[in-house]
Amino acid sequence: MQNSPPSPEFSGVARPDRQRREPRALGQWLQLTLRRVMLPSWVLSVLLHGLLGTAFVGLSQSPGCRGDFSGEEGAEFRVVGIRSKDDSPPTTPPTEATHESDPTPVPPTEVVTPPIPNQPPVPLTLPKPLQNTPPVIGAAAPPTFDATQFSQVIQARPRATPATTGTGTNTQATGQRTSFLGVSDVGRAFVYVIDRSASMQDDGRLRAAKTDLLASLQQLDESQQFQIVFYNEQPTVLIPRNSLFSMFHGTDAQRRLVSDQLRSVVPDGGTGHFLALKKALEFKADVIFLLTDGAAESALSAREMDEIRRRNGGGTRIHCIEFGKGTRSPNGSSAASGNYLDQLARDNGGTYVYKDVNSLGRE
Repeated sequence: MQNSPPSPEFSGVARPDRQRREPRALGQWLQLTLRRVMLPSWVLSVLLHGLLGTAFVGLSQSPGCRGDFSGEEGAEFRVVGIRSKDDSPPTTPPTEATHESDPTPVPPTEVVTPPIPNQPPVPLTLPKPLQNTPPVIGAAAPPTFDATQFSQVIQARPRATPATTGTGTNTQATGQRTSFLGVSDVGRAFVYVIDRSASMQDDGRLRAAKTDLLASLQQLDESQQFQIVFYNEQPTVLIPRNSLFSMFHGTDAQRRLVSDQLRSVVPDGGTGHFLALKKALEFKADVIFLLTDGAAESALSAREMDEIRRRNGGGTRIHCIEFGKGTRSPNGSSAASGNYLDQLARDNGGTYVYKDVNSLGRE
C-alpha cells in the first residue's frame, strides 16, 4: 500500500504560501491594536501645548532668568553695561565719602573774551528821495506816515499876538522868521494864498510866485507848519502826505512833496478872493500871505471885508502882495484911493506891498 503525502497542517515544514500570510496577519493585528490604544489628535495637541507652557513658566522663574537676586524680592537689580576692548582697569566712581572729604570748592572756569579791535565805522547809504514823481493836486498819492507831524496839532496851537507891520520887528511873536515877496514875519504857522487865475500867466507871474514860495518854505524849520491855497473862482488846498493832518511841517521831505504838487498848478479862470481867504482862516495860522494881480473888478466888497475881519478876530496877520505892471497899482496907491488890498491888510494887522512884474526878474 502506498503512503499518501503528509498534510500541510501536520508537516513540520512551513509552506511558502503560509509564510506570506503570517506577516500580513501580524500587520493587521498591530493596526487594530494601535487604533484601540492611540488617542485623538486634538487631545495630543492639547497635552503637548500644556507641557510646553509648563516648561516655559518653570524656566522663566529660575534664578538664571530673574532680573533680581534671589531672596531680595525684586528690590535690587544687577548692574549691566558694555565692556570696551580697552584692557585698562575700570575706573572706580567717587563715593559720597570722597566728596565730603574734599571741602575745597572748584572755582568756575572764566571765559575770556578777546577785545574787539578798533575799526573805522561802516558807511551807510541812505535811500535817495524819489525823483520825477508825477505831480498831484487834489487827490494826492497814498499817505505815508511822517513822525514829525506828531509834534503839534493845529487845533491845540496858541495864536501869536498880531504884528503891527509885516516888515517890522515883532517882539511878541514866536517862531522862525520867513519872508515872501519882500514881506517878512515870524510865527509858528503860515498860510500862503496865491492867485492862479488866467492873468497870472502874463509875464511869468505864477512862475515867479512859485519860485519865491519855495524860497520862503526853505526858511522854516520842522517845528513850524504851513499850508498853501491856490485859487481862481474856487480855492484848492495842497494835500499833506498824512491825511490826518491839515498842514505841512518845515522838513525837507515835506518841502519836496510841495514842490512835486506845484507842477500841476497852472493859471486858469477868474479871481475869487473871498472864498480863498475864508478857507485860509480855517487853519488858524499866525500869518497869511495873500498874493494876487486882481484888478478893481475883482475887488472885495465892503460886506466881504467885514466878514473876513469878523472871522479873523485879530488872531491872524494878513499881508497882501499885489502884482501889477508899472510903478503904480491900477487899484490906487492907498485905501483912501480905493485899494482894497491895502485896506484888507490894515484891518487885519498886516502889510500891503505892490510889486512891478517888470522888475521881478531883476530882484
